[in-house]
Amino acid sequence: MNGNFFQLVLCLTVALLTALQTAYAQQVNIDGKTNLIQNGGAEAGPAGTDLKTAITNIPNWVITGSPTVLSYGLAGYVLLSDPAPPDHGFQYFASTVDRTSTLTQTIDVSSAATTIANGNIKYTVSAYLGSVVNNGDGVPVEVEVDFKNTNGQILSSAAPLGPYAGLNRPGMSLQQQIGLVPAQTAMITVTLTITNVLGAADSLSLVLGPLGTTPVLGTNLVVNGGAEAGPNAPDASTALYVPGWSTSNGTSVCPYGGTGWIQLSDPGPADRGVSLFCTNEDGSTMYQDIDVSPSATLIDSGQVMYQVSAWLGGLGGATGTTVTYLFFDWNSKQLAATAELGPVRAGGRGLFETSHQDVLPPGTRRVRLLVTFPAYFWMADNIEFTLIAPSGPPVINAGGIISASAFGGSPAIAPGTLIEIYGSNLSSKTEGWGSSFMNGVAPVSLDGVTVSVGGTPAFINYVSPGQVNALTASDTPISSGFVDITLMNSSGTSDPLAIYVNATQPGLLAPPTPTYLIAGKQYVAATLPDTTVAGVPSHPAVPGDILTIYGIGFGPVSDNVSAGTIPTQGDQLSTPLQFFFGSTLATLTYSGLAPGLAGLYQFDVVVPDVAPNNAMPISINLGSVIGSQKLYIAVGK
Repeated sequence: MNGNFFQLVLCLTVALLTALQTAYAQQVNIDGKTNLIQNGGAEAGPAGTDLKTAITNIPNWVITGSPTVLSYGLAGYVLLSDPAPPDHGFQYFASTVDRTSTLTQTIDVSSAATTIANGNIKYTVSAYLGSVVNNGDGVPVEVEVDFKNTNGQILSSAAPLGPYAGLNRPGMSLQQQIGLVPAQTAMITVTLTITNVLGAADSLSLVLGPLGTTPVLGTNLVVNGGAEAGPNAPDASTALYVPGWSTSNGTSVCPYGGTGWIQLSDPGPADRGVSLFCTNEDGSTMYQDIDVSPSATLIDSGQVMYQVSAWLGGLGGATGTTVTYLFFDWNSKQLAATAELGPVRAGGRGLFETSHQDVLPPGTRRVRLLVTFPAYFWMADNIEFTLIAPSGPPVINAGGIISASAFGGSPAIAPGTLIEIYGSNLSSKTEGWGSSFMNGVAPVSLDGVTVSVGGTPAFINYVSPGQVNALTASDTPISSGFVDITLMNSSGTSDPLAIYVNATQPGLLAPPTPTYLIAGKQYVAATLPDTTVAGVPSHPAVPGDILTIYGIGFGPVSDNVSAGTIPTQGDQLSTPLQFFFGSTLATLTYSGLAPGLAGLYQFDVVVPDVAPNNAMPISINLGSVIGSQKLYIAVGK
């Protein structure tokens, strides 16, 4: 080996060892879906064939003790037929000796420091924990997450995942926590601890995402509350996984029916599905944390009620399933006394409904539901936790009506235009008009919510407690001054809010999202015929491309299709329309209502022969009306 080559190898080795001992730098995606843990599924690197051989190099992890990596399907260990993550790969983490092994990873999130500093970033940490062999007593497998500042000082820690309580068989089940990332976080350290040779772990995940801001009221917030989202397994077996729930000690999902088991003909929910929650062990539990922070403003004003309900029971007996519910702030401070549904004392075989309703404690951000099965013959189904909209008539905020914000958000509107109404007490539910069309015509009421624009009913596109979207009718009166808009629901009618209605109020689709709002410039949303996004710097359009662009507020069309009706064929705008790239006029191959989409106009625009420009102004002229949006489009060669 010559000296230069030896020096290169030495440098690479030192660099590798240094990387293993420090945080790995990365561009952090705070999108609510990207796993920031590298090799959280044990797929990178080699695997052993038994519990006698340690794996000394597990990529992305700093290790102590004698951990190992095993393949699924090895005889005597976790098989593919055992409980495991639904997206598991070929390998999982384990330990080789009867002493503690740890795997540690530190994630550098300093690239997102500005975003995190706003104090509104949520974390979700999860892992599948369990045992490689039959072990009903459980094994201490645990995942800890520490949030640290730039000096490495711990700001706070997530509640540990585990220690795991066991399945009484090989396999792993979900354990999950949610919480708020401290504002000064620069590094996050994740530590997997396997205390002895029996432990197993897989699918470690850490996801960061922004807190929601739109209240979700009137909708069941429990994920998989009816046990229908995943697989089931017969009585005395264990389902491979239970989506949405962190489980322990053999909690499972079983189908209705079977000898000596609960039947569909027994008492139970009228809308029950195929499966229900069950267990094959005594003292099993499952829990789920619910993020209620999108309703924080209403909650803190004491205006939000909650309702918790479940169908509980089983094969009969003196005790039964219980659902414990607890309320926490983001600092894990419990805000009210622990409360419980059940056990149900109805007697006999079947499931019986129990529920409770009360005011949600101010400050609540996280609600934990804990379901406990004291014995194998107890069960549960249709578990629900719902936030109930505050009482009182609807209130529209001052200045709280605009044309659709993704199309420019103008303070003036027009007939046949999508509008957004902001306020409070607007609806008790959150739902859209998707399944409410009758014979191709949009509904004028959702959840009892109606909107009047100058005395003319609007079509209701979306309702929620804080926002209602509507499509104004074609015969909405055009004002020489202002017209009044009111919103009515089961609690009353809002005070009127005056707004100007023009004959047209054109707006092009240009959502203020990272895809289209780039370096302070708002780009128009344009797609090629194959629906590929075009016209942004990362994918500029080129002369000759035909781009599809959508709009609202462009007025009547040649076949007089009324707003609220789904158009089934193409037509033509009644008012002349021009598109300009800079000062160059573009050709339109189509300008009319978007077939199959109520309330939207479609424009097929041929990119003119212009010089390349990553930020070329794009504008419209509808009759004598110049578009008010300042938009850009990227054009290449």
